[in-house]
Amino acid sequence: MKQIATIVLACMATIVTASTTLGQTQETLALFRHEYIWRTIYEAGRGAKAMAIAENGAYGYATGRVSDADAEATALSYCNEGSKFLSLRADNTPACRIVAAGATWNAPDLRLDSEWQKPAKGKDRPMQKGRKVLVSGGKSKGIILLVHGCDGLGAKIFTDVWGAYFNALGYDLYAPDSFAEKRQKPACGSVNDFPAAQVSDIWRLRVAQTHRTINGLRKANPEKPIYMWGHSEGGLIVQMIKTDIAGVIVSGEECGVVGAPVSLAPHVPLLYLWGEYDQYVNGVGYRITKDSTAKCASDNATHKPVFAILEGRSHIPWPWNSTAEKAIASFLGGQSLAVSGAAATKKQKSLWKQIRPDKRYRKSQPHRAAAINKSGTSYMVWGLDNEEDARELALFGCAKNTTKKTNIFRSGTHLCAVVDVNGKAPD
Repeated sequence: MKQIATIVLACMATIVTASTTLGQTQETLALFRHEYIWRTIYEAGRGAKAMAIAENGAYGYATGRVSDADAEATALSYCNEGSKFLSLRADNTPACRIVAAGATWNAPDLRLDSEWQKPAKGKDRPMQKGRKVLVSGGKSKGIILLVHGCDGLGAKIFTDVWGAYFNALGYDLYAPDSFAEKRQKPACGSVNDFPAAQVSDIWRLRVAQTHRTINGLRKANPEKPIYMWGHSEGGLIVQMIKTDIAGVIVSGEECGVVGAPVSLAPHVPLLYLWGEYDQYVNGVGYRITKDSTAKCASDNATHKPVFAILEGRSHIPWPWNSTAEKAIASFLGGQSLAVSGAAATKKQKSLWKQIRPDKRYRKSQPHRAAAINKSGTSYMVWGLDNEEDARELALFGCAKNTTKKTNIFRSGTHLCAVVDVNGKAPD
């Protein structure tokens, strides 16, 4: 009997602010968040206006003021308050300085690149080193471009599951690997743990990589619509992309970018998938409710964003969650998909008794599950947030190891049965 085991670990979320970067008075480069605020909010501001920044990533701006002096004083006030907040764990608080007055960028030692959204040249190594799950026969009706979280593509089972689901809806899934190119180390965790310049470099690179991948996919598939799906840090990146796209899905990430609205063209549809208890969706509140969506909807009114709050879930979405599945199917204009299953037979129960799972499975805390097919091939998962995800992931993994010719989302039928849930026989 063949025994397969896997473990799923949650991706960490992105950083939207960062800690002090000292000793860079003349060499400091404009951080990516400063550029983003400049391009998305400041440039369009009217009246007397000014912008101030600090070396630790803090910023402040003011538009529509009655005088230049008032604009500069207000910008400095906001920036200094932000700098104090970001320096709670630092030895000192970097002072803010005015870098823009009116429409002029006044800091020669700071770079503000007018082509910051322009894709870098060269081959698209992230896609070459990434993953793809394609509709058989090349007859897909569109493309889903998955932009992964801060620590990489994660467990292969994640893209396998979502690839099968999107294939069943008629879409190809492409998932580039941002670590295929030389880049900064991941900046996952507390907002005070990483230098602002490091985070800025990561964002610059990932935006350029995403543009490059979109351009390559368009060239190879000129007739197919392309949707972006960004998860966690990837959810931040896709909201920065200023290009024409069929639609954007954001999961595990807050609404907007560093306090600014999304860069997407106004006609681009926008869907947010938020786990009810996703602690990494900063700026919304730990328990996310319908009331949490109001500010996001207001800030991005031209997009008329759609929200799906996944009850009882945290950071990682799965397509068997009925709320997530229905929201995505509707967003893509497809039919909702469901997979039915059956209770384990006596033979399957007997085969499971003959298998002794290893200690990692037996000692793991909930939630864990095992599924088995009619010939005795089993698949086990552990470390899931809830029982449903553990059950369904075990069933998917078992089906995939039973035959690669059957997509359970397309057939609507499970090929295996659950034989263990958290150390007990399922109800």
